[in-house]
Amino acid sequence: RRLDPRAPEPPQIAAHPRALANLYPAPRAAPDIQAWTAIVNALALGRPRSGKPTSVGAALHAAGVTEARLAALLAAALDALCDLAPRIARRLEQAGGEAAPSWTEFAKLILTARTTDEAHRAARLKVARDWLAVEARNKS
Repeated sequence: RRLDPRAPEPPQIAAHPRALANLYPAPRAAPDIQAWTAIVNALALGRPRSGKPTSVGAALHAAGVTEARLAALLAAALDALCDLAPRIARRLEQAGGEAAPSWTEFAKLILTARTTDEAHRAARLKVARDWLAVEARNKS
């Protein structure tokens, strides 16, 4: 049975132990379930690749995500970020090659989005910093 990101059932999410391993405690509250559903859906849309994963910022740059779209992504609240997650995963999948993101980093960006604490700020800054580093290398 397919996972419906709009109406998840907690047992469906818990059925993906590899996606849940070593990140955060099991989802309990509605926002956690929403976030985990978006993550599991994105993982299902992306294909694992061999080799070391690229940072999310570098993968987004390699996939052709513009600065304006990156800014919108990083400013998005949890609901919008959960809606964007499948699109991002599809775009990264279509780019292939070097655009194999660190799904752990991607998950942290989503899981910390419902808070305004330092963890979410750090996750957003890392994505932005990595995207800008690739942009600077390409311009020089």
